[in-house]
Amino acid sequence: MAIRRNSAVVYLNVQKQGVNRYNFRFNLLVKDAAKMSETEIMKLYYTELEKNIRHQPELWLWSHNRWKFGFPATLPTKKHINVV
Repeated sequence: MAIRRNSAVVYLNVQKQGVNRYNFRFNLLVKDAAKMSETEIMKLYYTELEKNIRHQPELWLWSHNRWKFGFPATLPTKKHINVV
């Protein structure tokens, strides 16, 4: 989408400062996305992500509660899920 719109691409760097306290910093990855390929942009993103994970590895799955508490004993199957 950034390439099609020729917009900037930023990476949101999150660092934990304490209990329920986080520092957010936007890092500019690409100013004019149309001048780069998707692969080049993704490599820049992955580089920043890897730096962030190496700096604070305990946060790398912070948004995925399922990893913090484990899986339930029984998982729903397709026949139990109502699709509207």
